[in-house]
Amino acid sequence: MAEIVTRVLDGDFAEVALVVMNAEGPKPLPRFSRLRKPRRHHLLFNLYQRLDTRLFRIDPDAFAPVDLEARLAGVPRLDVVPLRPRVFEHRFNPSDVAAVDAHNLDVLFRFGFNIIRGEILNCARHGVWSFHHGDNRLYRGSPDFFWEMYERERVVGTLLQVLTEDLDAGLVLYRSWSRMDPTSLYRSRNSAYWKTAEFAPRRLRELYEYGWDWIADLPGVGPSEAYEKDRIYKTPTNSQMLRFVARLVGGVTLRRVRRILFEEDWRIALRRFDGESQATSMLRLVPPSDGRWYTDPVLVIDDRAAHLFAEEFDLRAGRGRIAHALVEADGTVAPLRPVLERPYHLSYPFVFRFDGDWWLIPESGENRTVELYRCVSFPNEWERAKILLDDVFAVDSTVLFHDDRLWLFTSIAVDGSEVGDELFLYSARSPLDDWVPHPLNPVVSDVRRARPAGPIIRMGGALVRHSQDGSRRYGYAICLNAIEELSLSAYREVPVTRMEPRRKWRNRAMHTYNRAGGLEVLDVQQQHLRSVGSLLPHRRSAAS
Repeated sequence: MAEIVTRVLDGDFAEVALVVMNAEGPKPLPRFSRLRKPRRHHLLFNLYQRLDTRLFRIDPDAFAPVDLEARLAGVPRLDVVPLRPRVFEHRFNPSDVAAVDAHNLDVLFRFGFNIIRGEILNCARHGVWSFHHGDNRLYRGSPDFFWEMYERERVVGTLLQVLTEDLDAGLVLYRSWSRMDPTSLYRSRNSAYWKTAEFAPRRLRELYEYGWDWIADLPGVGPSEAYEKDRIYKTPTNSQMLRFVARLVGGVTLRRVRRILFEEDWRIALRRFDGESQATSMLRLVPPSDGRWYTDPVLVIDDRAAHLFAEEFDLRAGRGRIAHALVEADGTVAPLRPVLERPYHLSYPFVFRFDGDWWLIPESGENRTVELYRCVSFPNEWERAKILLDDVFAVDSTVLFHDDRLWLFTSIAVDGSEVGDELFLYSARSPLDDWVPHPLNPVVSDVRRARPAGPIIRMGGALVRHSQDGSRRYGYAICLNAIEELSLSAYREVPVTRMEPRRKWRNRAMHTYNRAGGLEVLDVQQQHLRSVGSLLPHRRSAAS
């Protein structure tokens, strides 16, 4: 809430014209209130929330209180005591409605009230905007995200909507999906809340720059769909919490046992491409070398030779660099050699050719930059030519040349949120030009298909964008999305199929796919049983 208000105060697209404070105040608690049945009934849930927050609290903390009184000192303030015809419903007195209406507002935000009904819903030109933390087609009620975790959902939805008299039935202005953390309710909430805080400033800026009709025509903006369940969720009882905690402890224990017994690595797989298949069987695995993993492969063709660029991740240093190898016609890969290293992590080397020059955009999110490198001597020598984006945590930047423009697809995370949830789009006439953000940014807000997973390719005359599905785990699967519209004012894509890891090959995840020169390349995460020696504790020598 404080972030949204601060963004409005600091921005040039809106102003805070009125603060409406709920002056209802807390009701006095009767004696021995802690022994009342409702409190006892939800005791375990309250204890779980406190313990979960204490164990997993991180910065920035979306639930830390923020004092905005000084920032709002010059803004008119109206204290109201709402009517409460029902336990969770608030209505405004006619005099308060008239006082709010007199300020001629464009938008009201519901922050400090319960379910709002009555004439107050019509006091702002574009209604009362409210957040719903959960997919309102599947989860209504409270607490936020708990029942998704209880029912083992992999994603949680969040949305910004315009309130109506009917609960959760208004116009949806923004909808997004995030990964559900299977271990911590607090961490799931914290990440999703920070991302959700971006929705309101984005829509307000668009309202200022383009108008309401433009927003109403955006993809995903429209009436709320019908609720698919016959229950409204409520705070879990103690018996429900016992089942929840038992499953939670069992899941944590199982994951720890797996980490003890198994080890994982990332490696590259290649095969000849017959023009139809999608990496259903692999000709050759490029095994990781001692203490190193190889991932994020990209194939390019130069002088009829196939070149493989990839991330070489040093496990001891905990940092990646860009490596290169030649690929023979039969799929044999020469040893990978480093070609670009920085004092920060590099990965996902996107190599492309433009006007006869070779260019490289590696992932450099640790440096909070998107960097462009020009080739001095292909393929081994590169120099930084420009910083395309600065002070952003962006990953897996991918370039497409289409309609005489370069299009940059990249996944950017706001502070506090998970990377990979949202896809941003930029364009330029040439690599060294200024890259212009797309007016629909982010063009995708869904952890199941936002983050790029390799070059965009043409399949059957259509542009197909490969993206990562990070809902189950990091880089779990690859989603293929057909780009139906791409222009300076529009973007639309639809998922068409998926590529998932196959257990018979011991694959657990896959997150980059590419093909060129009659070859397909893919990275896979594999799981191996640890050696007996690595499981046994090491005895110290007497000298040590």
